[in-house]
Amino acid sequence: MTNTNTNLKTVFSNDLCSITLRKDNTFYGADKTDFYNEPRMYTENTRSFKKGLALLEKNFSDSTTMYQVARMLDEVGLKAHTYCAVN
Repeated sequence: MTNTNTNLKTVFSNDLCSITLRKDNTFYGADKTDFYNEPRMYTENTRSFKKGLALLEKNFSDSTTMYQVARMLDEVGLKAHTYCAVN
């Protein structure tokens, strides 16, 4: 598991997924296990951004999947959307 802080973004990453925190305080995620469909995730809300960030900092681990992150962000009201990038 990696939590890398830079001036531009923070990334949570493991062998299963990567989650990027964008400058506009939204989350963007990519599944690393499904190369045929390339699942992705994003949030549109920013109201609960700090709650979502705190939740990921506490719960993101080597076994966390992109879909688990989406559910966690839904729990705090960030309304995560998933889609297949191949379509």
